[in-house]
Amino acid sequence: MRVKLELISGISIALIGTMMLLYSVVSGNSDFINMGLAGIFLGAIVLTIKGQEYVKRSTLSLTLRAYHESLRRIVEDLELEGNALYIPPYENLPKGGLFIPLRKDFDIDPGRFGEDIVFLTNVGSERQMGLLLRSPGLELLEKFEEHLEGEITSVGEVESASSSVLKALNLAKAST
Repeated sequence: MRVKLELISGISIALIGTMMLLYSVVSGNSDFINMGLAGIFLGAIVLTIKGQEYVKRSTLSLTLRAYHESLRRIVEDLELEGNALYIPPYENLPKGGLFIPLRKDFDIDPGRFGEDIVFLTNVGSERQMGLLLRSPGLELLEKFEEHLEGEITSVGEVESASSSVLKALNLAKAST
């Protein structure tokens, strides 16, 4: 329905622009020439804009670049020296997470982690301080597990579910 609306809008704007341009040429009135050309141009733009379901990879990269840059600045501003560490799911952190320690020589106290904690500052020593983030791609992993109707235990399971997950996310076409 959305595509039809965009198509009808684009064609309508271009037709109005064409009629204004033709009227201007036939009547000898130059006042409508620019408006007619603008209408044709705007109609072409509306026709070339993709629907909201379609996102090019380059556009997604440009969008995510700002988040990546923001996260990099946060890490620099907080002077976090350690490398990010994946924390697998467990009792305190059921969905797992990423821990970026304050120092390269760090110590982990998993009892201090929690889903509602981002800045780990209320700890016994500076070596246990850091930043705790949600795992990137967690929703995609959950989508795979939804299609498998259970937890992922091997690469083969991911490969077998990838086709149906991509189709469900409208990232691949169903074969006919």
